[in-house]
Amino acid sequence: MNIPKSLQWQWVASYIVLIAIILVGLAAYITNAKDANVILATIVSGSIILIISLAFALTILNKTSKLLEDFSEGSHALASGNLEYEFPAYGNQDRKSFASSFNVMARRMRSNVRDLESERSKLSAVLETMNDGVIVADSEAKITLINPAAQQLLGIGADGYSKLANSSDENPLGHIWDHELRTMILNAVNATEPYIRDILLQPDRNVVNAIATPINHLGGEGVLVTLRNITEYRNIENARREFVSNVSHELRSPLASVKALIETLMDGAIDDKLVSEDYLSRINTDVDRMNQLVSELLELSTLESGRVHLDMNNININDSIFNVVRSLEHKAKEKNIDVSYPNPCVNLEVIADKRKIIQVIINLLDNAIRFTSESGKILISTSQNDGMVEVVVEDNGTGISAEEQKHVFERFYKVDTSRSGSGTGLGLAIAKHIVMAHEGNLLLDSQPGEGSKFSFKLRKT
Repeated sequence: MNIPKSLQWQWVASYIVLIAIILVGLAAYITNAKDANVILATIVSGSIILIISLAFALTILNKTSKLLEDFSEGSHALASGNLEYEFPAYGNQDRKSFASSFNVMARRMRSNVRDLESERSKLSAVLETMNDGVIVADSEAKITLINPAAQQLLGIGADGYSKLANSSDENPLGHIWDHELRTMILNAVNATEPYIRDILLQPDRNVVNAIATPINHLGGEGVLVTLRNITEYRNIENARREFVSNVSHELRSPLASVKALIETLMDGAIDDKLVSEDYLSRINTDVDRMNQLVSELLELSTLESGRVHLDMNNININDSIFNVVRSLEHKAKEKNIDVSYPNPCVNLEVIADKRKIIQVIINLLDNAIRFTSESGKILISTSQNDGMVEVVVEDNGTGISAEEQKHVFERFYKVDTSRSGSGTGLGLAIAKHIVMAHEGNLLLDSQPGEGSKFSFKLRKT
């Protein structure tokens, strides 16, 4: 890079003015002088001084110009990102001293830039691996920094994120479009304390705990937003409340019945043998129901915790199905339901916990009988493919709607609430977890009015 011509001409003009002053002085002296030798000596000496001063000035100008050109070149190199540039240290002591100072400045700049890059890399690594979302937005709720966790929460894809940094005011990708979050940021810009609130984000309906902290640095206004996904926590809290409510509901009825029966017996009904026997039988039934509920809750808790112990053996699944059908045959006959099942003599062996798999089949067949109309049909079948055996329990009963199918495997959920007294609502949840413990999955295919089909697979021996 060259020294600007205007600066060079300023030096030349200053020198010309100085010489002109000297010449004017000499001219005035010569005009007043009388001796020709004096005049000649003055002219000669003036000419010599003029030549020497001109040569000296040109030398200084050349050295100064070269120094400034080198300094300009070095400054341009540093500004362009060439932090390894070294100012050439040659010439006189002043130039070497200047070069040393310049190089010390360059080395410090290199050290500072490397420290900043290191800190930026650490910060980037932290932001990339954080489970919480982090957003930095300006005073207009325009995103200036966002980490992957926040992208996922806001539903911003990788292509959308690449547009954020270059987005214009007309491009909505560069702004927070969620109304609640945007309003929170705008309110926090000029606030003195952080804003904290829970927000429901679209489109995935994630509940996040948002903290918006104002940032005022070097005259700029912005907001740092942290987003913590508390959807699972909320779901757990809701499940806990529903669990307590459902258990209370399931226990309230038999406890109230037992209490009423006992009070009746204490009031004198115990002296009537027939009445007392009937009441004691009812009490025994209600106690059995409560005992069943507690047992199923304990079993479900064990299954959900993953601590269940499976006694895995080779079992004939067709024979196990036959034993289940025989145990529930009386229920099917009461409704004149025809139950078809595979031949127990056909040995189809699977690896499973016999007691628990029988529990699954009992639950599926009992539900099929319960929700199949009079003179209906139930088909239990087995088939094998790719080293797996599939067990299917199919009925032509009332069927289950698509909305109810989303919840049918949940604890205490009952498809037919009018029959709430016929079960605890835990059977299918337990069955699903037992099948999952066997590394399988309990599937449901049903249409309202066309029946239901439950199926699961077990490993063949």
